[in-house]
Amino acid sequence: MLHSSKSLYRAGCFCLLVFGFGVLPSKAQVTIHVPGDQPTIQAGINAATNGDTVLVAPGTYAENINFNGKAITVTSSGGALQTIIDGSGGPIVVTFGNGETRTSVINGFTVENGGASMYPNASPTVYFDGIKILFGSNPTITNNIITKNYGYGIEVNFSGALISGNTISFTATQYDPTEDFGCDYDDGDGIYVIGTPNDASLTTVISDNTIEHNVGHCLGGGIGLYAAGAPTITNNIIRYNTSLGFGGGIEMINGSALSLIQNLIYGNTAGAAGGGVDLSNSSPDLFIVNNTIVGNTINLNALISGDYVDGSQIAFQGSVSATVFFNNIVVAGDSYSAIACYPVYEYLSPTPLVVNNNDIVNFSGQSFGGWCTVPPTVTNATVSLNPEFVTANNEPFHLPSSSPAVNTGDASAPNLPSQDLDGNPRVQGGTVNMGVYETVASAPVNPGSPDFSMSLAPTSLTIQSGQSGSAVLTVTPEGGVIGAISFSCSGLPANTSCAFSPSILALGGDNSILATTITVYAPAAIVPSYAPKSGDLALPLGAGALACVVLVAIVTRQRTPKCRQLCLTLQWMVLFVAIGGAGSCGGGSGNGTQPTNPTPPPVTPTTIVITASATGNITAATRTLSLGVSFTQ
Repeated sequence: MLHSSKSLYRAGCFCLLVFGFGVLPSKAQVTIHVPGDQPTIQAGINAATNGDTVLVAPGTYAENINFNGKAITVTSSGGALQTIIDGSGGPIVVTFGNGETRTSVINGFTVENGGASMYPNASPTVYFDGIKILFGSNPTITNNIITKNYGYGIEVNFSGALISGNTISFTATQYDPTEDFGCDYDDGDGIYVIGTPNDASLTTVISDNTIEHNVGHCLGGGIGLYAAGAPTITNNIIRYNTSLGFGGGIEMINGSALSLIQNLIYGNTAGAAGGGVDLSNSSPDLFIVNNTIVGNTINLNALISGDYVDGSQIAFQGSVSATVFFNNIVVAGDSYSAIACYPVYEYLSPTPLVVNNNDIVNFSGQSFGGWCTVPPTVTNATVSLNPEFVTANNEPFHLPSSSPAVNTGDASAPNLPSQDLDGNPRVQGGTVNMGVYETVASAPVNPGSPDFSMSLAPTSLTIQSGQSGSAVLTVTPEGGVIGAISFSCSGLPANTSCAFSPSILALGGDNSILATTITVYAPAAIVPSYAPKSGDLALPLGAGALACVVLVAIVTRQRTPKCRQLCLTLQWMVLFVAIGGAGSCGGGSGNGTQPTNPTPPPVTPTTIVITASATGNITAATRTLSLGVSFTQ
């Protein structure tokens, strides 16, 4: 009764407001023009209130912006290519950190150079990102180019962001990469999602993005998921990303669920398991439906030891018993199994992996590996045949009418989308195709015979003793090569060496031009070192005496009274040792013998032969090039 009385009282007050004083005016939505009304994007955000739009004219804006919790739309009038937010002046370009909702929108910008002026990051408390979404914020990120940032392209923390229609590329670690000795860093992913969204009604949605050329240092190259709840990843193109650890395209750890629906994942590389996708310690709630996963590979990271290495396209490192695996095309072209399950985790799966209506083929190895070797994997209406990819509308991976993947899928697959990756109706011709494309190519372009060519720039090097020289080796595939290519060199003079970075390239099947760098190293020439002789006035110090000098220099920096007499005594002792050549502080050479050093290479020009060896759907798998090298003293 009391509750009803309060409700009537509130209603009466509202009626007095409406009829006694008139309807309260609502704030009209305002469009704030930058730089017309406000000079900067942040100034436009500061001036805006909920419901407003900040409309930004084309140009480059050197800013690091924060939405400050406002439900506003920040958008460009000229599109992402013409409107750039250059965040090189700070660690984060765009921040959502005050409970923003899906009505907080950033649209149509190039977001670049996060942390560039602070790279490499030496602070343990400062983190870099292109876009950072903090706890409890659930914004909308659409139609942006998020590129050349340090840290992560987009980082999502315990939030349910909508990320759609963006290109996320060329993300790299915020730290010094030469100090990463395996999996010391976790950053570099195009998109990184950690934690379950604070709003139980939301999930993180990653859809219709192109995620490419990112270098993750452990947990995923394209997308990294860590205890991320039940994200939906659909209609994305994820290509040519690298993880120095797991999951070149996608890495999932400790996930409660994942919907991986209709994604094109190709040409990615991992340093361990899962060149394309690695699902680690995952729960049974996995939906893997109508994806095309092609030409990913593993480039073994020797700095990682004791971890699972297999599954060039998909690796399972957890339960697979309730995995929904329908209508996918999975094509490998290397010596690893296309799909592999880590034997250590077999106990988590009371029933085996069930694969329904898929085309799974490996041109150079096994289709299944680990404990998922057939049997016990159950394959229903699954084939292992060349899908016969063709190009249509300048897009690879389409299917001709003769493909074994046409009209052989299962239209009852859970979570089957209504449209294919091109936006065409998903079910045509009576049933569904495997893979991401439904419409059969009516006028396809036959890719021709798989092959590749190579070129060098420069074609010759001059290297001084103790130095190195580098050249870029460009690989041009043709004919839709799907596989991997590795490199070696021969004809090196004694005591020289070469290395390739990267040493393996993934041939993703779309004829993208790839590159690696060859570096040739030459040893230093011998530097004479001998013991001082009686009567010499000016002699080089031995290593032992030099060490003593350094030690005393450190000690004599101490200014406590108790140390002064000891320091003075040590200084006289070192002076005596240096003059006498005794080298008694350790490591000095007192007998005048020459140290053993490598002989420098000859000064005459040398020809090094570079050999590229490819696997996959290619017949002539080896190509060579010559690199001229001259060594100087």
